[in-house]
Amino acid sequence: MAITNSTAMAKIIAKAWTDPEYKKRLLKDPAKIVKAEGIKVPKGSKVVIHQNSKKEMHLVLPQRPDGILDEDELNQRAGVHGVHMLYTCSS
Repeated sequence: MAITNSTAMAKIIAKAWTDPEYKKRLLKDPAKIVKAEGIKVPKGSKVVIHQNSKKEMHLVLPQRPDGILDEDELNQRAGVHGVHMLYTCSS
């Protein structure tokens, strides 16, 4: 079974939550860690980490796919509700 980007991202997040040293390395050199986890980073692209907190939540707006798509195609590509958002729940 091939690892998808979303599976690899979930692995990165879980490791960062449970391993403080891994999180430090991720924040210091995110492109290196992301590549090591199997995510292809296009040459010349920068990997930026945004960390949610109790007072701040980040929404990542993906680049629109090439070509003109109708609303149904956009929803299929974007996911169940047309939006992907990673967030943390704080107690």
